[in-house]
Order: sequence, then C-alpha cells, then structure tokens
Amino acid sequence: MKRIIVFLLVLAAGTALSAQEFKWSGYFNSGLGVVATDVEGIDLFAKAFGNDAEQNGFRFRLNGDFTNADANAGVSFRFQAQATTFAQNAAATATTALGYFSLPYAYGWLKFLNGIITVKGGIVDDGTWNSAGYLLGRPGGDQSEGLGALLRISPVTGLDLGAGAYVNSLLGGGANNFLALPFGDGKELDDVKYTFNLGYTVPDLLKVVASFRPESATGNAASSRAIIGVSILAVPGLTAILEGELDKLQDFSNIGTISVYETLGYKIGDLGFGLNAAEYLTQVDGADISIEAAPWVSYTLGNIVPRLDVTYFLGGTTTVASANTYGRLTSYATSPDADNRVLSVRPSVKINVGSAFVELGDVVYLVNTAAADSFWNVFYVDFKWSF
Repeated sequence: MKRIIVFLLVLAAGTALSAQEFKWSGYFNSGLGVVATDVEGIDLFAKAFGNDAEQNGFRFRLNGDFTNADANAGVSFRFQAQATTFAQNAAATATTALGYFSLPYAYGWLKFLNGIITVKGGIVDDGTWNSAGYLLGRPGGDQSEGLGALLRISPVTGLDLGAGAYVNSLLGGGANNFLALPFGDGKELDDVKYTFNLGYTVPDLLKVVASFRPESATGNAASSRAIIGVSILAVPGLTAILEGELDKLQDFSNIGTISVYETLGYKIGDLGFGLNAAEYLTQVDGADISIEAAPWVSYTLGNIVPRLDVTYFLGGTTTVASANTYGRLTSYATSPDADNRVLSVRPSVKINVGSAFVELGDVVYLVNTAAADSFWNVFYVDFKWSF
C-alpha cells in the first residue's frame, strides 16, 4: 500500500507539470466545541471537531484526477488525513483513535464506444447512482464503493446500468477510509460483494436510482440490501427526494428492516426552508417504529446566512455520546423502543468568505430514555476551506 501511495504521488507531481487534464481539489475542516451537560461526573469540556470531519478533530482531503488527451482514460484518487476519537470498524486501533492517514479511493478508468461503456478498477468510488437524498447523499451511502471493479453501461442518454464486484468493502462510518483494511485477503466467490445498479434521468423532470446487493461476507454485516430513490427535477428551487431501503433481505420476515427517507427543500429568493425525515420499521416482533423529523429554515444576507435546525427523534438508540455530534441523528436499534426520544434545537450563523466559511452555532439536546433523562448543550465554531 505504501508503494501505491508513493507511485500516485510521483504520478501526480509529473502530470501536474505536463498535463492540463490534471486537476486538484479538496478541503480542510475543523472546529471547536464547548460542551455542557447535566450528566453526573461529566464537567464542562472543550473538544475539537468539525461537521465534515464526522464531528471529531479535523479532516484534510486532497483529490486528484487525471484524464488523458482523448478523455477516454484516467486515474482518480483521494488522500485524507483525519483525527478521530472513536473506533469506526474492526481495523481501528489506538493509532487511528488519535488520527490516521488514509486512501479512501484510488482507481483507474477506461471508456469505450464513445463513452457507452465505462470500466473502473481499484478502490472504486462512483456517484452515478446516488440520489443526493437523506440516505444516499450521506457518506457511505454510495452503493459502489470498495476494492474491486465496476462496469457501467449507458446505452442511451440518461440511462445508466451498473454491476460491481468487490473483495473488500465495509461501507458507512468512514470504514473505507482506513489503509488497515486487509487488501491482500482472498475471498470465496460467494463472499465477494456484488452490486447491481440502475439509474435513469429525464432532464428537468426526474431522476430514478435503484441498487441491489445480495448477501455476502464482504461489507455491512453481510446483509442483503435493496434501495430505490426518486428525485423531482421539474420545479426550479425545489429539492424533493424520496428514498426507500429494504435491509437484511436474507431473513426479512424475522429481522428485516424497512426505512423510508424524505428530503424536501425550497428556495424563494434568499429564503430557504425544508424538512429531512425518516421512518424505520423492523420486522422483529413487538418492536416499535422509529421516526425522525428535522425541519430547517435559513436566510441569506449577503455573505451571512443565519439558520435554524430542529430535530425530533422517537425510538431507536439515540444516545448523544459526550455530545460530540451536532449533525443529523439517524441511529436506530434492531428493536426500537418508543421510550427513547431526542429533541435538538440548533441556531447557527454561517459567514462565507470566498471558498471558505466560519459557522457559529449552539445546539441543545434534550434526551429522554427509559433509563434516564439528560440535557446537553454544545456551543461550536466550525471552519471549512475548499479549493
């Protein structure tokens, strides 16, 4: 893996001087939060974390893309340095708990027949079948990530068919960010993760995406999964996305889950407002439904954007561990408990300066569970610079 990184660095240095087709992009994100709670034994404390950095420490991301002169072949890769305070997967160690350097993706691609066929190989990333909604728009939602190969066929304008096979793919929670994954391990054919994707876009009308993954030992707890998303594109200023997910299809009647996600937003001049919502239902006998509703409103005053977010979560296992997060709450259990509730209110002000911004905000959590109630308050300053 170190040799791969060195090779990519050398390739980047050489091509950056000689090819106009080479492009850099990325960002840096970090912040500081002051946390107060009424939980016994936890005093007022400060913590470094940024929203894009999974609410922990910092994240520096550098993307490189090289395309040949004929635009039919290229290489894409991402370097990432990040600090974190929690183990994200089995590969995490004490070292990764302090910070890690990672290669989330690195792949080559080829196009044939005037772009009708695209092949990708390596640590693959592809957003073709992302709906940009509450489910597929978040990190880990892409159904085609992993170490392996992806075939994409676009026989007519707007139609994209895909099939992928990955020997390593953990999906979600930043798991693919770790270099410690066992890249050299072989897999039985039945244990490889296969994905089958379909997407169809009618410009200025709608986009439909669908993905299916059979059960395998590679990725996301060996679960079989099907997802569909529909985005409405017909109304300027409107974001309207509906997504549905069926998980654990290999034993759906006993432990399967049904999740529905709604993403709504509308912008009228400088005023924007919307709602992110989700409903989680498990097939486990006696379990309750878990729901989430997160309305928001913002107003643009030149470079200053005040915003208010409110989130209500009922059911599931919605713990606010040390209040490290001020983002979306979506945790739910195999057997949701209707006694678990979280209400959060988050006023904030974003100040844009060119390609950077500073956001100041305060988020209040009221957590009610069957065991105990708690109050959390996080005042934060978040910084992000994109290039």
